[in-house]
Order: sequence, then C-alpha cells, then structure tokens
Amino acid sequence: MPPSGSGVSGTRHTLAGKVAPDFETLKSLSSKPSSDALVVEFWASWCKGCKQSLTTLGELSKQESGVSVLGISIDEKRKSFESFARINAGEVPLVWDEKQTLAAKYRVSQLPSTFIIDSHGLVCAVLVGESAADSELLSDLERRCVEPLNH
Repeated sequence: MPPSGSGVSGTRHTLAGKVAPDFETLKSLSSKPSSDALVVEFWASWCKGCKQSLTTLGELSKQESGVSVLGISIDEKRKSFESFARINAGEVPLVWDEKQTLAAKYRVSQLPSTFIIDSHGLVCAVLVGESAADSELLSDLERRCVEPLNH
C-alpha cells in the first residue's frame, strides 16, 4: 500500500514515502530504536491534545511488540519539558528537542504530529492533530507499515 501522507488536516506531508531524518541532534537519545515500525510523536507541554495522544501511543507500544514509540518535546524551556515528563511519565520514552532542530527536519507545523517509520527508515504515514492519537487510526497505520514487512 502506498505511504499515507494525509494528516487530519487533509494535506499531504512532504516526508511521506521518504527516508526519515535521523535523530543525531538529540543528545538524550543514544540510538534510534530498532523495531518493525517506529512511531515518533512531536509534542509540547502546552498542547492540550498531546497528553492523550501520548497515552494512546503508550498503549500501542504495550500491545504491539514490533512497534517502538518515541515522544519528542519541542518545548522551548527545559523546565516545561521536565515538569510534563515527570507528571506524565508512562510507556513512551520522552526526549527534548532543545533547539527544535529535529522538529524542523521533520517539518512539524502542528501538534501533535505523529510519524510512522518502517524498518527500512521510510516515513510510511504522517498524522497531524489531536485525533491522530485515535487508536483506530493507529491500528490502520500499523497494518500499512508493519504487516507488509512481515510478508
């Protein structure tokens, strides 16, 4: 199935179907998680829909052995990131994109922004906005990104 670049907003993301930018700019992440699919969510402490989205992604990571999840904060202040991370610590590893360098590489324009990356490093789907955390959408993403790798 072709990559889905449509977000909730209905526009195609420019990274859909392309190689995902690497994580070398994140000092707090030693290496990119290895799995069949990687779900990367950009979030911020002030984003109302991000907390629910991260909770949904945490549930996904517990249910699906072939899926790794990573939450990347674009908060401007470390204190905001740390406070949110301390209160909302869960199943999703959270890291801080201090200078928003990675967010720029991923062309994040709205929060939350969820990128699904397959085992070959390709962005196979991008969902943007609060309803991106909907479990039905994530199930669909998993089918599109993980199942083709297992055949």
